[in-house]
Amino acid sequence: MQDEHIFYNALALAEDGSYLALKKARARHGSWNEAWQRQGNREVDPGKEASRLGERGVRLLLREDDGYPPMLREIPHPPHALYIKGPLDASGMQVGIVGTRKATPEGKASARELARELAGRGITVVSGLAFGIDAAAHQGALDAGAPTWAVLARGLDAVYPASHRRLADDMLSRGGALISEYPFGSGPRPYRFLERNRIVSGVSRAVLMIEVPARSGAQATARFAAEQGRDVLVVPGPARHPNFRGSHRLIREGAALVADARDVLAELGLELPLPEADISPETGLIRSFLRTVPDAVSIDEIAERANLPPRVVSEHLTLLLLEGKVREEAGLYRNIVE
Repeated sequence: MQDEHIFYNALALAEDGSYLALKKARARHGSWNEAWQRQGNREVDPGKEASRLGERGVRLLLREDDGYPPMLREIPHPPHALYIKGPLDASGMQVGIVGTRKATPEGKASARELARELAGRGITVVSGLAFGIDAAAHQGALDAGAPTWAVLARGLDAVYPASHRRLADDMLSRGGALISEYPFGSGPRPYRFLERNRIVSGVSRAVLMIEVPARSGAQATARFAAEQGRDVLVVPGPARHPNFRGSHRLIREGAALVADARDVLAELGLELPLPEADISPETGLIRSFLRTVPDAVSIDEIAERANLPPRVVSEHLTLLLLEGKVREEAGLYRNIVE
């Protein structure tokens, strides 16, 4: 590791990863080496801390380095550096997928399916490894056997949330990457989630929003994306559901409405055909029942008649909704005559 990297990491540790403090130090002294010599905390051993990164398989990219995502350099307040575990090839196309942590089963199924289809066409899915939509998006990319990136709101010496350690390991085993702008020991403070969100959008060509409540981190990601000149894409939902209040506001403000992966690809200028999905036995049972009833019916009624768990029915109904095969009316579902 070169001196500038060693002393940046030491200074970042001394300043607790503060973006503003690091910016002032660099502006005042001209280099990370000089900044450390002038104001470094002598309780931090630069060489020892650099060795810790290497021992954990984490590398450090300064903003000036080759390999630092070019799109990220263009944003307001780009990170001074990135800590990275796993390969990070930014030469392709990335799409962020974000949404609420308290996602519905339908929202998580939608995120997983959209991520799977996009990842299967060479697009790298980026998210934040959080509960709900984030985790579903990462899992969808893994379903496609594709790499996916997670931007963490803490140092890479630990995974947050801790229960997603296995998911993070699966991502790394598939050629994905964990990314942070914070040094080891930096915990997941509330403001760091907001800072993290600008990186999710900053490395992405577009950000796909799934289940965005009126006040949420996903709303902040949408603002960052708009400021950065990224496309904002939104999956709509039931008009009165609180998880979609922010989603529908974004659509009113000009975000593109998308229902399936074809819409996402079209917004990206990628007119790639999507093959018709094979109809699973569960989907066939659900559609067969819906064709036999004239009225809209509930998930529980479908589950009883099709002899399927309500969770399974919910997941397959979400896919049918995205494909335009069924319609949702106040929580009830009916077949769309073809």
